[in-house]
Amino acid sequence: MRTDLYGFVHKAQRYQLFAFAQRLAHADLGDASDRSTMKRAVRQLAEMLRDHAQNEHRYIHPLFDAIGEAAEPLELDHRTLEDDVAAWIAVVDEQRWEQLYSATMCLIGKYLLHIDAEERAQERWLWPHYTDAQLGDVMARFRAERPAAAAHADLELFIASLGTLDLVKFLGGFSSAPSDVRQSVMSLAQELLGAERWAGLTARL
Repeated sequence: MRTDLYGFVHKAQRYQLFAFAQRLAHADLGDASDRSTMKRAVRQLAEMLRDHAQNEHRYIHPLFDAIGEAAEPLELDHRTLEDDVAAWIAVVDEQRWEQLYSATMCLIGKYLLHIDAEERAQERWLWPHYTDAQLGDVMARFRAERPAAAAHADLELFIASLGTLDLVKFLGGFSSAPSDVRQSVMSLAQELLGAERWAGLTARL
């Protein structure tokens, strides 16, 4: 199994976007409380997407640049999606609630195509040109440079969004971490997953 720079985070993003779409479908946008909740959720999701794009620009796109492939269209996609995200935020800021559902569905559709293109570019260009050790070094540098608060938010995002098999792989990656770090991660997972899911997960771990 190749080192995957995109897999976990893209799955987590899909989960969060789909979960928001379901919440929006059931929301009463005539109610001030629901409108406030949807506005806050849109801003949180937009921040997640923007942060991810910045991380890709800093850590992954230089890998494409070094081999002269793929980075330019991915960068163009990011600029286009930033415009789409800004327009999405404007919908809630300007209280155009009747447009929120369609704007959300359009953004999700575009974003799904974008992250699929990134995953295909990784398979086509990065995996043939870089070893797993080289890609792993990029991931290690990202983790080392990630601010503590953002790293904690990343953990919460992954634990809440990934399925059991992916969680086994993700949490198993902390097996070589210092004992205090490993214990902290496992405690957070236990708290977020609940007793039943945690029991099933620990049996697999």
